[in-house]
Amino acid sequence: MFPTSTYINRRQQLISHFDSGKILLLGNVEASMNYSANTYHFRQDSSFLYFTGLNRAGLHTLIDLDQGTTTVFGDELTMDDIVWTGDLPTISEQAAAAGIAQVQPIEKLAGALAGGRLHYLPPYRGAQTLTLQDFLGKSASEIKAGASDELIQAIIKIRSYKTDEEIVELEKAVRITDEMHLAAMRVARPGMRESEVYAALMQVAHAHDANTSFPPIVTVNGQILHNHSRHNMMQEGDFLLVDCGAETQNLYVGDMTRSFPVSPTFSARQKAVYNVCLQAQLDAIAVLKPGVSNREAHLIASKTIAAGMKDLGLM
Repeated sequence: MFPTSTYINRRQQLISHFDSGKILLLGNVEASMNYSANTYHFRQDSSFLYFTGLNRAGLHTLIDLDQGTTTVFGDELTMDDIVWTGDLPTISEQAAAAGIAQVQPIEKLAGALAGGRLHYLPPYRGAQTLTLQDFLGKSASEIKAGASDELIQAIIKIRSYKTDEEIVELEKAVRITDEMHLAAMRVARPGMRESEVYAALMQVAHAHDANTSFPPIVTVNGQILHNHSRHNMMQEGDFLLVDCGAETQNLYVGDMTRSFPVSPTFSARQKAVYNVCLQAQLDAIAVLKPGVSNREAHLIASKTIAAGMKDLGLM
């Protein structure tokens, strides 16, 4: 977590965008793989974490703008839970670290939501939709339609600007991501499976006490945009695409894509295509400055790629 003041300031920024009503920040819950006790790696909702710092499953936060209160809702561990998890800080202790004094059990949340305009973000997990249906007594389609555009725009505006402490986290994520790519480049060779390269870059992430920001893509079939199969045996002349990113403990992430030859050196054709891509990146970087849109940089890169492909006879 960041210092307590960070989360207080972030919530004050959020509150400043509204005159009245209630803001519900949904946290995520555990998701089971093949039976209830066998769960996927837990990933907290990014916006919930941004405003509370609480990286714990089963919590939700309600900001009542009219009452001037912020409350975390969640159920404390039972003795049966503690047998499996060990003795963890209470929700109240964790909430206090985020500058939140009020904590209530989940069963109190539905009542707290009654009355006034409720702002919430669009649900992107089935569990979130079901939770909102239970709390609000509405259909899935009504839940989807009821998401608050005001809250969406407020959070976009706030989170688009990074503080110094966030930049430190982002640079850490990028450094680890860089090491992941270098590890992949060092280990890849003909006769090796894509999965072995994947294992090498995962080792780097975990050695830094980090996770990955998405399932890494390691493939000789880079023309398939999200190819998560890693079973191919790499051959002489193959070009390997690696798309991966590290995620820090505070859930700031890197995301880089690089392609390189499986053989020790580039062929003339590989080098030519690689340089077109590299020049597109450099041209896009060169135009970046305050006031330039993502679209403008994208079009600069697109024009460079189109010109390069024409020069190579590929367009």
